[in-house]
Formats: sequence, C-alpha cells, structure tokens
Amino acid sequence: MSRLSEELQFIPVVETEAYGGAGTDSDAIDVSRFSSFTYVFSFGDITSNSTLIFYAAPTAALAVVKTGYEIAFKYRLASAEVRTTEADVFGEPTTVASAGLTLTAATFDNKLMLVEFDGDQMTTTNRFIVFAVSSTANPMDLSVTVVGKPRYPGHTGVTSV
Repeated sequence: MSRLSEELQFIPVVETEAYGGAGTDSDAIDVSRFSSFTYVFSFGDITSNSTLIFYAAPTAALAVVKTGYEIAFKYRLASAEVRTTEADVFGEPTTVASAGLTLTAATFDNKLMLVEFDGDQMTTTNRFIVFAVSSTANPMDLSVTVVGKPRYPGHTGVTSV
C-alpha cells in the first residue's frame, strides 16, 4: 500500500503568519517535475482587501523579480469557513486574469482556496512559479502549501525549492 507522501510532494511555500502590513512573496518552485500541482491557501482572519498575483519565469531569479511575468490562473474556493459544514466542498473553477485576484474579507476569510495548474501548461519559459500577496489587508492570516504530483514518484522526493 503506497502512502500519500510517496505519491505526492508537499512543499511549504508560506509559513503560517499574519502578513497584513507587510504582504508576502512565496518561495519560487520549479514545477517541471510535476504533472500537476495545487497551491493550498489556508486563510485565517482577513479584515480588508489584498491582491494575489502569480508569476512564472524561466529561472527562479526572474520569477522572484516578478515584473513582466504575471500569469492568469484558476482557483476553487471552499463553500464554507473552516470548522463548519461544507468547508471541504469546493466550488467551480474561477478564471483570474494575469492582473490578479482581489482577496476580499467577505469572501475569503477563514476559508481554503485551491489554485491548480497542469504541468503540461508550464514550459521551459515558465517553469518557476512564485506568487505575491499585497500588503493591503491587515490582518491577513495565511499559510500556503503546494501539493505536487511528481512525473516520476518515488519513496523520497527531490526538492523543487
């Protein structure tokens, strides 16, 4: 019987913290090793709006610079807040333009959000991904983990950070 830790790779990209006044950028991830991957956003308290933008570039250094590498994405939002019925039920995918997603307190407060990518969409020109959350909302409690499905799974994973 295989274990999820052998079939999937779990990559923490933003540690649990209140990012309100400062905003945050994720680690750059080399997504070329995955057939698909999902960013799992766990939101806590949000009192006002922030913006989430994803960037993809050919190198980690360029992805971290961000300018000119914005990409569109799709997300699915949990139907209810954490610790309530249907907190694990997700709505239909919503498409977001490369300008980014406004994270409003009324919509995202205390919910899970999934941002999913197909590895085949990512080429050598955009194999490193990073995201940024603006510093507008205060507080903005957030934790993010990437769950990747390796193209070649094994007992131990190879780092993608």
